[in-house]
Amino acid sequence: VFTNSARQSTNNAYVKADFTHIAPKVAGFINKVLVEDNQSVKAGDLIAQIDDHDFQVALQAATANLTVAEAQAAQSLAQLTEQKSIIQQAHAAVQVAQAEQAFAQQELKRHQHLADEGAGSRQDAQQAQAQIQISQANLLKAQAVLAAAKNQVEVLNAKVTAAQGAKLQAEAQVARAQ
Repeated sequence: VFTNSARQSTNNAYVKADFTHIAPKVAGFINKVLVEDNQSVKAGDLIAQIDDHDFQVALQAATANLTVAEAQAAQSLAQLTEQKSIIQQAHAAVQVAQAEQAFAQQELKRHQHLADEGAGSRQDAQQAQAQIQISQANLLKAQAVLAAAKNQVEVLNAKVTAAQGAKLQAEAQVARAQ
């Protein structure tokens, strides 16, 4: 059954071939295939081009997010700087309230002395007493505003930290999109 023919045949033949599965690192539509069937390729050879439109859009979105994050970080820093001025204003308001209280106490002494001497009315002394209570309330209010302004610094520091973290995250998104 041996023949000298150039053609061979068999009833139980199979084809053996090496196949390699290829998976992209990124998903997308193939724009162009750069190899032919059964063409030999080496590691690192470019075999296909992926449409980059989706990636360009993602890069633009990441860049926009970075711009927003940078603006929020700058705004937070500006608010922190502004808060320092608010604290100075609150300090000044406390000093004004303290001066008003000291003046009200002096007025009360003067009116009480005049009333005791018979040269002033009790009504003036009572008004001076009421003014002390008003000035005390104003002082407490000014001190509370100062305390709140100082406490706001911690809130703003946390906001600055969060904005800086968002900026770093946006920078990472831009780097990933590139």
